[in-house]
Order: sequence, then structure tokens, then C-alpha cells
Amino acid sequence: MSSPKACGVTGIFGAWTPLHISGRRRARLRKEVLLAGEDWPYDPERKEMRTKMKGHKCDRIAAERRANTAKLMEQMPEMLLAYKKRRWEKKMKEEDKNK
Repeated sequence: MSSPKACGVTGIFGAWTPLHISGRRRARLRKEVLLAGEDWPYDPERKEMRTKMKGHKCDRIAAERRANTAKLMEQMPEMLLAYKKRRWEKKMKEEDKNK
């Protein structure tokens, strides 16, 4: 079981139970302990602050998308030849099936 001084206590089997000490009294007790120079071990760990990116995502990735499009356009003739070849082979296969 967790300590009654901990914030957001979950009781046995994960069911929520009310705090055994009020938030105001807990805060006063915490303040007194810290002023006495002791350590208060019941505070939750602080999460790392993340920097929020400014602007729209489409503006941030536009240059990357243009570079990818240019690279794909260089490959386009081979892709078209492969497509035409697949289509031709499929057509020949259907003609052989119909005979």
C-alpha cells in the first residue's frame, strides 16, 4: 500500500481511496518538513520539459517533401517502363487464357 501522504492514492487492488489527510494539512506538513531541512520523499518525479515547435508542420516538412519528389522524378522513366511492362505481360497472360 502507498503512504497516506502521497498524492493521488490508489488503495488495494487499484481502487481509488480518499486521502487520509487533507490536501491543506498535507501541504502544511510538507512545508514544515522542508523548512526544517528534511527531505520530502512523497513528491512525484518532475517530467522533462519539452520545447514546443513553432509553426505549421506542413511548412516544416515542405523542403524535405520537395527533395523527395525530385528524387522520385529522376526515377520516373524506369518506373513507367516497369509499369508498361507489367501491363503488357498481364495483357498477354489474359490473351493466352482466352485462347
